[in-house]
Amino acid sequence: MSDQELITQIRGGDKESMQTLIERYYDDIYLFIRYKCGNADLSYDLTQETFLRFIRYFHAYVEKGTFRSYLFRIAMNVINDHFHHVRERDMQPLEEENIRDAASVSEDIHERMLVEHLLAQLPSYQRDVLVLKYQYGLKAREIACIVNEKVPTVKSRIRQGL
Repeated sequence: MSDQELITQIRGGDKESMQTLIERYYDDIYLFIRYKCGNADLSYDLTQETFLRFIRYFHAYVEKGTFRSYLFRIAMNVINDHFHHVRERDMQPLEEENIRDAASVSEDIHERMLVEHLLAQLPSYQRDVLVLKYQYGLKAREIACIVNEKVPTVKSRIRQGL
């Protein structure tokens, strides 16, 4: 069943469709948050907060772009809200080990480790767009909505990062 059909059923009062939609995207959102914050326990908490916000504000959801990019935008906002008041010295650095834990299963582990090592050396604004594009398969337009930038800026960051 498509996301659109599930959303229609949820608006009709079907709570099981809400659960189906959450289960469909839970792992992707968790891995993205884990990649961003580098802490498993915190990632679980922020993933839960992402889906709680989705449930709380579902009535205001307007269908623009894909539902998946909408969830990534909520996740990005949750992460930003969480770290808004955290001092720079209190933030845990993004370590290669944490990136490896958050990465999806790859056919060639050696190649994956090399890519993760290189990604860790990029500025976060380039790393974020590359991960969203190549790991999650999002389009530049969707990434622009998630990172709150213009499409040409996103495309430029992708080219620079590559």
